[in-house]
Amino acid sequence: MIFLRCLMIVALAQLLTSGAHAQTTVTLGETNILGYGDNGNAGYVTAEGPYNLPQQATVDSLSLWATTARGELILGIYTSGPNNNCAGGSLMAHTATFTTHPNSWNTAKPSASTTLPAGNYCVAYMPSSNSLGFRKGVTSGIYGAYASERFGAMPGTFPANATTGDQFHWSLYATLTTIPTGPPTLTVTFQPPNPSVSATAAIGSVVATAVPTWSNGAPFTGACSFASRTSAITGCSRSGVPTTARFSLEQAYRARAVPSRM
Repeated sequence: MIFLRCLMIVALAQLLTSGAHAQTTVTLGETNILGYGDNGNAGYVTAEGPYNLPQQATVDSLSLWATTARGELILGIYTSGPNNNCAGGSLMAHTATFTTHPNSWNTAKPSASTTLPAGNYCVAYMPSSNSLGFRKGVTSGIYGAYASERFGAMPGTFPANATTGDQFHWSLYATLTTIPTGPPTLTVTFQPPNPSVSATAAIGSVVATAVPTWSNGAPFTGACSFASRTSAITGCSRSGVPTTARFSLEQAYRARAVPSRM
């Protein structure tokens, strides 16, 4: 039987892409409005974590959900500390003091532009009034920590003697924009890896699917073009899935399929 084996690896000339270097928005903390009410935390600096930041990012804002608005609020980010429980962590970013609003995310920008390296962090809040209401809940692996602290400024180091391991945490998070650390690389794989088709296959039969993958996890959203050893081939079809391209038997012929006996 004669089969046609496509020279698609040879024929693949280029992938014209966009978005591989794009910045993305990420969050650190709890973005859900949790189920239990809480208040009475004035006179404390309170944190929750640890939350992992997988790559370098710039802090855009910090947010706390408030049910009742009383007094003022300061939000911040600490490193997770030597025991990964917030205690002993260094203050990395904080907001200025701002007035709270009920039944909404209370959001403020950091006082200074701050870039965080990849690592584990805790998000923190400091209210001026015991009547400021929040939402709290329980999530496996995330814990609360708190320590007495007079309202006015977040301490540069989260107190090492803080009470830690509280099972509750709060609706509190930071929003960040990632910073690309270097040019990503593009890998293209074929499914099946060594495509072949019957000599009697109908024109338009799918020979293989090419899957382009960026090393930084960014989606592939560009276009593709092909060239044989002697001439350029254009007009490859798409499968409808934005991260893959499909190649028909007709295009395989145009890309110089050659016979091999099996």
